[in-house]
Amino acid sequence: MMESCNSIAWLLALAYALLSLEFFPCVIYISKHPACLADLIMLGIMGTMGQCFVYYTVTNFSPFYLSVITTTRKFFTVIASILVFGHQVTGSQWLSIGFVFFGVGMEIYEGKKKHSAAALRSKKEDPPIENDLVEQKRDKDTFSTASTSDGESERLIQQP
Repeated sequence: MMESCNSIAWLLALAYALLSLEFFPCVIYISKHPACLADLIMLGIMGTMGQCFVYYTVTNFSPFYLSVITTTRKFFTVIASILVFGHQVTGSQWLSIGFVFFGVGMEIYEGKKKHSAAALRSKKEDPPIENDLVEQKRDKDTFSTASTSDGESERLIQQP
């Protein structure tokens, strides 16, 4: 699925570059400045690794956690940029950063509350299949069925 999406994205990007007449100037620039080719290759590798992390997060956790991770990453990237490069930040910008931090915190809180409530409901409504199989095996090991003289079945406890 991801390979198909990336293939289609690559084809659309190529078509756009050709139709907007930006493809050939790009090729000319890269041929004049071959050092930038290494940066482009590194960008492609990092993008691929990012896609792998996205896929891993969605398949092993949930899209909810992916949204929290990406928002938090962006938040800390902005903070790191402010600290490392010494950007001047106004009071209203700090207030906006605070709102983002508060929003991420509320999203995590509400998501955990929602997921824990759903987990409790599913435990009450539908016991796990594994437990049913264990109980059936235990019952089979503990009891056997014997016919009585009148054709009815009785359960007899097996002695170890």
